[in-house]
Amino acid sequence: YAELNLRVPRNAPPPKVYSFEPAFPPEHFVSRYIAWAGAHTDAPTEYHEAAALALLAHTTAGTRAMLSPYPQGMPLNLYLVLCGGTTRTRKSTAQNLGTSMLEVPGRPMPGWRLPNRTTPEAMIEDMAERDGLAVLWTPDEFGVTLAQIYRRDFLRGMEELLLTFYGCERYKLRTLARETSVNMPHLTVLGAATPESLAMAGPGMMLGGLMPRFGIIFPRVLPDHRPAGTSPDLEMEYRVLAEELRMMFMNVGKRVTFSADALALLNDAEQRLAEQKHALRLPIMLYKVAALGAVGRSETFVTLEDAEAAVRVVDRWADGAAHLSSFLTKKTQDFEFERIIDDAVAFIEDAGGTCLRTELAGTLKVRERIMKEVAETLHGRGRLRITQDTNGDEVWRLQ
Repeated sequence: YAELNLRVPRNAPPPKVYSFEPAFPPEHFVSRYIAWAGAHTDAPTEYHEAAALALLAHTTAGTRAMLSPYPQGMPLNLYLVLCGGTTRTRKSTAQNLGTSMLEVPGRPMPGWRLPNRTTPEAMIEDMAERDGLAVLWTPDEFGVTLAQIYRRDFLRGMEELLLTFYGCERYKLRTLARETSVNMPHLTVLGAATPESLAMAGPGMMLGGLMPRFGIIFPRVLPDHRPAGTSPDLEMEYRVLAEELRMMFMNVGKRVTFSADALALLNDAEQRLAEQKHALRLPIMLYKVAALGAVGRSETFVTLEDAEAAVRVVDRWADGAAHLSSFLTKKTQDFEFERIIDDAVAFIEDAGGTCLRTELAGTLKVRERIMKEVAETLHGRGRLRITQDTNGDEVWRLQ
């Protein structure tokens, strides 16, 4: 399957140059984390910014932002998804760098990570066992999971569950055998997905209650590719950042308050975002990120500078939602083809990562032309390697 040789028209506009405007001052936890993570990979800086905020949110179990619409205080957990292409964007790398902060050898953090793949019943059990503790979920194929929520019976109820945990509300599951309760959930999500896989969930995804609660980090331009080199020696910076997170874990249960000028700025930004159809739920994020800005300074008082940083960050997420919206308007046949791709990958994974082409074709029950397009698409995305066995049959192996 040869790669396409594309020619650029003479009148094509010049390529856009990647740029990133920092939201936080250099001494802030988020800025120092970005510097550390950015030294390891050429992933977009927006990903590292989101990962740093997810880490801060992860440390805030029991901490509440004191705002008038929330008599008991607003929880500071975040739901975020890193959106981009399959390999070049380094979504999984950015996720892994973030979670490495929670895995310092000999110094385990108090929080907990859920498995990448789970079911509603398994998630309830895991959350119940860690009731009141910080839980982080980092699904690396979140678009596929989201699409399956609306298609597969075994994930029925996942949307309701995630919506409940987003508000840190109590959840109770009663079966014939027993009753399981999660009284004080604190779940932060840092998922990764391609825009195509998110689009697979269809228009109902954005019309429902779940996806609009996610900050979508989807840069329109990527940084220049950085050739692989020797891993930088940043052990000291790594341990300093991790130790700061550990201390934040010890300061749970705080009350975060806002200065008058910070609230005025956030209120103005909220009104502006409320007028954007794709950003209807993002105004809540303004207050969460502003509060996390204070947490990242080891403070509990939100200043005007924290609010300004939050507006800059959430504006990025609003642009990411607008960028994603173009993928949600694709034709029905595009969604159907991506569903076939999804089913093909799931079948090969269930077969241990390798299967015969004839076995897959018998399961998918599609025409020969579609099978060829499936092979070309997966190969083009760097997911598939095709060989032949001793009988001359095609062997499909996921990469």
